[in-house]
Parts: sequence; C-alpha cells; structure tokens
Amino acid sequence: MNSIVLGQRLDFAAATPLERGLESALDEDFSVDASGVEHLGGLCLEILLSGAKSAAQGGRIFKLLDPSTAFLEALNVFGVERHEIESTEGAE
Repeated sequence: MNSIVLGQRLDFAAATPLERGLESALDEDFSVDASGVEHLGGLCLEILLSGAKSAAQGGRIFKLLDPSTAFLEALNVFGVERHEIESTEGAE
C-alpha cells in the first residue's frame, strides 16, 4: 500500500506537490496520513476528493489515517463527510 504524509498547511502552495504525489501513487491501494494537518484549503481538498474518486473508480482503497481535529473541522466547514474522501472498495 502506497502512503503519503500530509503537511501542516494544505494551501495553494501545497496543491501541486500534493497532486503530483497522489498521481504517482494511485496505481495501487493508498493511505493518507492527515494527523499533522493544521490547515486544509479548498484546492487541496478538491485534489484529495479527486484522488479518492479515482481510487474508487479503479477499485482501489484510498484511506485517511488518523485525521487531525483541524482536518476534520475543515471537512465540516466545506460540507464534506469523511466517507466522501475515502474509498474502501479495494482491488480484488
């Protein structure tokens, strides 16, 4: 399973590196460690949602690991449920 550790600030500056990191790792099941996130911006949220959607379409797992309180609060502010940013289907 591929994994990535998210930085403290997921803002505009973090968007391109996040997108590249996800693109290079989404060919198999994937986990995202969100334990250190202190700020989640809209663009990075869109990238994470897109990664989860791509994983689901490919039959792969996309799982959040230990999301921080700030990460979960940001999801709430954006009106996104945690299950929307995860894919638990997994490849067979």
